[in-house]
Amino acid sequence: MTVTTPVHIDLTEVSTQVITVDRPFSFKTTVSKPSHFPTPLESFPEPGTYLVTLHVGDDLYGLRARDVGPETVELTLYASGDVPQDRADTVTTEAARRLGLLVDLSGYEDIWSHDSRLRALPTELAGGRPAMPHSLYGFLMICVFLQNTNVRRTVQMMMAMTERFSPWVRFPDGTVLPALWSPQTIAESSEEELRSLKVGYRARTIDRLSRQFAESPGLEAELLAMTDPEALRQGLLGLYGVGPATVGYLSFAWFKQLDDLVYVAPWECKILGRLLLDRPDAQSPELIAEARARWSPYTMQALNAVFESVFWKRAEGVGPAWLDELILL
Repeated sequence: MTVTTPVHIDLTEVSTQVITVDRPFSFKTTVSKPSHFPTPLESFPEPGTYLVTLHVGDDLYGLRARDVGPETVELTLYASGDVPQDRADTVTTEAARRLGLLVDLSGYEDIWSHDSRLRALPTELAGGRPAMPHSLYGFLMICVFLQNTNVRRTVQMMMAMTERFSPWVRFPDGTVLPALWSPQTIAESSEEELRSLKVGYRARTIDRLSRQFAESPGLEAELLAMTDPEALRQGLLGLYGVGPATVGYLSFAWFKQLDDLVYVAPWECKILGRLLLDRPDAQSPELIAEARARWSPYTMQALNAVFESVFWKRAEGVGPAWLDELILL
């Protein structure tokens, strides 16, 4: 089989900003999420350095986030051409928002210190921010590939889509990464072509969602402007193929709603049931009640820390066997 080497878009540095992040903050547990399935869209070239591609509006950028001291992150923006300073500042601010560096966690450390379950976790998890560097559309694409399958199959589908539709960029240090495709790229394709990549029934969702975003370029900004959690939830449910589980992922990781817990998906119930109630058959309502009673107004933030903790154990080689059975990578 002949492998075609993708054409690389060479990036150059356009700006660097140093951001001071309020406590609690951990660079490691913010940019690295072992619970997320592995994608080719990011790189960790050395400890304390994170490279990723991202779209802001119609434009594609590269971003380097570097841990340069306690509660201090250096964000370097890269592009394929000149970028006006005001635009660079806007994009960097949006990148910082997406990485959760601007989230206000006032009072969270106090909740952590007074809760026996949270105190038992590694302290780095207290500073893990809700981080998703990709656009709202890009995150939705990732969610589509996570639906109703194991991690191995998710990785296969993502790789097939990346090889067919992604632009590839080269950072100044030589790192080459693909970026998520744009909605316009998929809108110019067809559902039949998507099916040929063996993504199954997801072809229709990918096609319809892409057309929805391509036809409404202001959709992301419109949803981001919604400050009421219920209004946002209804707006997200209006996106093609989006259900309550996906709304939960989007609300926390992308929109930074830290207390908006209304649904726990069955797969997460099997994990959180063991961790919170020592019962793998625990149901969503009882898990929500337990989490709210303990951690509001940081219900999602704390629940995510508990969830991530068992994946960090797995990454360190001491995870429980039952977790491997659920992941099936």
